Amino acid sequence: MIDKFLKSLFVSPPLVLRRRLRPFSAFHLAGLQVIDSPFVTDAVPQIEDLVLAVHICRSRFRDAHKVMDPSDTDLLEIQKWGHVPDTDEDIEIFMGYLSDYLDSPDVESPSDAPESEMPVPFALVTTVITNIPGISEEVAWDMPFNRLVAYRTGIAEANGWRIVDEKLEELGKLADQIAADTRKAEEAKAEDTPDGP
Repeated sequence: MIDKFLKSLFVSPPLVLRRRLRPFSAFHLAGLQVIDSPFVTDAVPQIEDLVLAVHICRSRFRDAHKVMDPSDTDLLEIQKWGHVPDTDEDIEIFMGYLSDYLDSPDVESPSDAPESEMPVPFALVTTVITNIPGISEEVAWDMPFNRLVAYRTGIAEANGWRIVDEKLEELGKLADQIAADTRKAEEAKAEDTPDGP
């Protein structure tokens, strides 16, 4: 568990489609959820899904009004980027990126706490900006997701809650599935690679 707190300080975003992603944040999760991205559902992602996900995960909260503009997410962007993607490799890298940032500590709310219908990204941001003086809405939305969850966990523990939250548990399961899929893809690639000259 301690490793998850410490890891939240040191995760670095990768290059996908030759574009540097920003640290995965609550804003990115909300964007992927809004478009029902295969990266946050059980669907199989295609190159179009990856292009849109990369577009979202390169953006900041302050650019929210531009992020969902379809003209910015055209597949012609790939040509502008000057890269013909190895779809499988880029999708694996993106899934690893999600797995790294979704691997975070969880909190169990007290049994008498009311059930919330608020989406996870909003719940996390709201908890952090209302409990940590000086954290603005923009900073909270752009904060690396696993660090945001770690702060929320600290706030919850300070209030006597135990670690493990059902809503965040779903994201943990998603992270586990992404990690398992990434391992399978790496194992399959290793099996296809000939040994020696």
